[in-house]
Amino acid sequence: MNGAKLDGKRYQEFVEALRNEPLVVMQRDVPGKFDRDGYIGVFTFKDLSIGKDGSIGLSLVERYADPKN
Repeated sequence: MNGAKLDGKRYQEFVEALRNEPLVVMQRDVPGKFDRDGYIGVFTFKDLSIGKDGSIGLSLVERYADPKN
């Protein structure tokens, strides 16, 4: 989470949503920015891990929705 404000409300809400929701929306980023360049899809996931440095890891299990369809 390079550049993210880890003690901010937005990050805390993001982490809480990951802990409570079964789906994640994956997006492409503009390189080097927090701007979004489009959607990849919606996926179910497992094995959520949140590092002390704020890093987030998870394993995508299945594509739930595809923006191309």
